[in-house]
Amino acid sequence: MPIDLLPGTSVQANTITETQMSPNTWAQVYAALSSANAAYAQANAAYNRANTANATASSVSGGVSLGLVIALS
Repeated sequence: MPIDLLPGTSVQANTITETQMSPNTWAQVYAALSSANAAYAQANAAYNRANTANATASSVSGGVSLGLVIALS
């Protein structure tokens, strides 16, 4: 089932009141917000893992280079 999106100018700011929003609509808004927050948390976790891996690789590569220089001496 395709979703028809309204242009951004179709809904003007402060023109929809809370009483005009059905409970089902609020449930959908909160579900979408929850999904977005979960995705954001996953992205942050992946970013932190990448930074940790990068820091580990940087420290290891220096040690490996030094080890190779000693081995080749």
